[in-house]
Amino acid sequence: KYTLDHVRYNEMVSDAQWLLLNDAQTSGGLLIAVPGDKADALIEELQRNGAAIVAVIGRVVPREDVAIRVEV
Repeated sequence: KYTLDHVRYNEMVSDAQWLLLNDAQTSGGLLIAVPGDKADALIEELQRNGAAIVAVIGRVVPREDVAIRVEV
């Protein structure tokens, strides 16, 4: 419930997705942020070095009424 003041969730985010996104075991520790023009090179390098799952999951945009906006 803490995140509700800081995050706006798109109506397509399911209850299961909401729970996963707010699970303390996965809150940010598994993310890497890079400039958009470097993303493809990073993905290639991670895959070349054996990373099992690599995906772009979001992008940084100008802040609106909340710090984070989750869309599906």
